[in-house]
Amino acid sequence: MAEVARSYLAARNGQYTAKDLPLIWAAQKQATLNAVASGASFVICDTGPEVISIWEEVKYGRVSPAVNRGFRKQQYALTLLCHPDLPWEPDPLREAPEQAAREQLLLRYQQLLSNRGYHDVRGPGRLAQALRLVARYCQR
Repeated sequence: MAEVARSYLAARNGQYTAKDLPLIWAAQKQATLNAVASGASFVICDTGPEVISIWEEVKYGRVSPAVNRGFRKQQYALTLLCHPDLPWEPDPLREAPEQAAREQLLLRYQQLLSNRGYHDVRGPGRLAQALRLVARYCQR
């Protein structure tokens, strides 16, 4: 499934305000529902309400009620948390290139997801790690 935030921001040349983030979440939620309704065996989301929540909090100092509701309601079967341990790759739509900022974001994700559970993936072998976690989940 394509990352909704990326296409949303690309259409706006990377420009956005706090009002855009609940709209991005609404579009992501709808895209997720559409993917599930398609009958796909797997739906993999790179962006969920937890991402929008932290993005809003860091960028604007608050989280919108719509995103807060989304976070409380949205449950994923498996959540993978990538550590910021790979070299930064410039991208006009990506923010926080500084390693310290990326590590602070990781801490926020860990805190936010601590009650839900997640799996850490790290280093250059993260794709293989993620695939093993998905395979293990499917064997349940």
